Amino acid sequence: MQTGSDARSGSSGNAGLHLPVTVGKHPHLDGSVALTIGNFDGVHLGHRALVERCRSCVGSGGKVVALAFHPHAMVTLNPEHAPEQIEPFAVRRQRLLALGADEVIELTPTAELLSQSPQSFVDHLVDTYQPGVIVEGHDFHFGKRRAGTPTVLRELAGLRGVEVEIVRPVEVSLTDQSIVTASSTMTRWLLQRGRVRDAAFVLGRMHELVGQVVKGDQIGRSIGFRTANVGTESMLPRDGVYGAVVTLPDGARVGGAVNIGG
Repeated sequence: MQTGSDARSGSSGNAGLHLPVTVGKHPHLDGSVALTIGNFDGVHLGHRALVERCRSCVGSGGKVVALAFHPHAMVTLNPEHAPEQIEPFAVRRQRLLALGADEVIELTPTAELLSQSPQSFVDHLVDTYQPGVIVEGHDFHFGKRRAGTPTVLRELAGLRGVEVEIVRPVEVSLTDQSIVTASSTMTRWLLQRGRVRDAAFVLGRMHELVGQVVKGDQIGRSIGFRTANVGTESMLPRDGVYGAVVTLPDGARVGGAVNIGG
């Protein structure tokens, strides 16, 4: 179920996206492994840029591997402040594969893993996955107390003969003409305010609620049209009524309305 129209009014404007500067291919990396690490929650335009850069580095004969943390590291470090997941991990995996990743590996953020020094973490990545290049975003942090930065990553990986590509942020213009960086945090912020149209610009698609129909109060029988109660692990936008496109089990797509919290 894709939510596409805001519950609020006035959601119009010249919204779009500003893509990061692309770089040339690296012929000497053709056929090698490109590795990217992150939460990838929501698989937004910034994540798409990471996967695309991986592919451009190693070519069609190379392998793109995404190491995806699940659950979020904050579940281990500070559970009370862990962010709500935008969508289930299984959906996240499917999206990354559809973007061009050859393999998506679930990485559990254990206390032991999160307490590693930046050097130990990089050594583990290189020894385990043998990448020719590691591709990360400008705000990537890793290791104990998030001491690892893109600069540190480049230095440590370089010592092991591994190249590092840092992808510039993807900027998106919203319906209010503001320009934001595509991120999972921004996506959550927009959904919490019912701005599903703007969330779609950040995601590069409509936000989806993936789930199964569950038994409800059967109110639809008394109001003259069909209703369905959907149980989902996807993040719900703010309470309200939203326009939606519903994809049925047989693949058919129909228009509908989603009432959240009513």
